[in-house]
Amino acid sequence: MVEFPHIRILVAERSSFSEKGLQALSALAPTTALDIPQSELPNAVAAYDVLFVRLGLRVDSQVLQAAPNLIAIATPTTGLDHIDLEVAHRRNIVVLSLKGERAFLETVTSTAEHTFALLLALVRHIPQAVRSVERYEWRRDVFRGMELNGKTFGIIGYGRLGSMVARYALAFGMRVLAYDPYAAYIPESVERCATLQELLRQSDIISLHVDLRPETTALLDEQAFAQMKKGAILVNTARGAVIDEDALLRALENGHLAAAALDVLADEAAVQCGASYPLIEYARTHDNLIITPHIGGASQEAIEKADLFLVEKTRRFLHNLSQTE
Repeated sequence: MVEFPHIRILVAERSSFSEKGLQALSALAPTTALDIPQSELPNAVAAYDVLFVRLGLRVDSQVLQAAPNLIAIATPTTGLDHIDLEVAHRRNIVVLSLKGERAFLETVTSTAEHTFALLLALVRHIPQAVRSVERYEWRRDVFRGMELNGKTFGIIGYGRLGSMVARYALAFGMRVLAYDPYAAYIPESVERCATLQELLRQSDIISLHVDLRPETTALLDEQAFAQMKKGAILVNTARGAVIDEDALLRALENGHLAAAALDVLADEAAVQCGASYPLIEYARTHDNLIITPHIGGASQEAIEKADLFLVEKTRRFLHNLSQTE
């Protein structure tokens, strides 16, 4: 018997959710799990009380207006830019997420690990070397890479992920800098920079770990790229919009930036719709840009843990709601 038989739950990105998460959700309330295209989401959500999504769908005003019964949106993510929070608040729809769940998130290391997966793939030319071997080539000298040991690694945003990445960078024997005006504590092993410009000027490698907010949108713009060391490397596993992508493209094209590795783009929905994307077009013909499809947190362990945590958070929300009715 389900715990809340009168609540109807829709999981709109079925393929993105773990089996254990779906089983736990089905024990909570009657659950429908489907892979729903964005265009069909408004019609699909109309009859449901709780909507579970990840990052593949946008819960915009059109979707929310089509959902008169919706009381909660649950998303096992820290970023919430795929949800129209203003409309949700106006409609008294509660948004349940992983944002601010620091104790739980400390157990999830996938995005920090992916930061170094991207960096190592970039500096050791791994994608190109693999493709070369698949062509039955064996050309070691073409793929000479760069050692991380002794390099200066700059971290923008010293929160949960920034501090994890700092520990990994220190293990590689790197000098680690951090810029975060909100960080109350940065250990002595990491050098705090008073300004963003100070970090940009000194870093061989720059890694982004900030939330997307008005003050961080296009944080790395034309001026910021100009302040970087010539030949610097950029890694972004945060949010695409924290970078001015036109400025990034120009920095790569003119050689001021040696290379970049991205797990996020500013308009991922456009890519999913098949629209041409300048950074992707550049990456198709240049080896100094690697892009992965927002998979930083997409390890099997992370997804399962996040799903189960959010199901429990939803259970507590529904229990508290039933107590007030």
